[in-house]
Amino acid sequence: MDIDDGHRNYKEAAQLTIAQMRTVGFSKARELNVDYCFSLDSDILPAINGIQCALDILNLIKDIILLLAHFICLKVEEVIYADMDS
Repeated sequence: MDIDDGHRNYKEAAQLTIAQMRTVGFSKARELNVDYCFSLDSDILPAINGIQCALDILNLIKDIILLLAHFICLKVEEVIYADMDS
């Protein structure tokens, strides 16, 4: 579907080119086994500390998941030991 809204950069061919470029970029990131890969659209202006904030949030989420996993393991051990005692 070709969009005729007076903006030639948003026609189907341009959208496909952008998608292919992103695919190449993400494929290369996976090939390089990078820890993080950020992608922004051209109309996005990130805050000066935007990437650092994103990394901080990712680390916080990772820490929360690790704490939850540890808590779940403790609860499973309690159940196992409770079953062994009975």
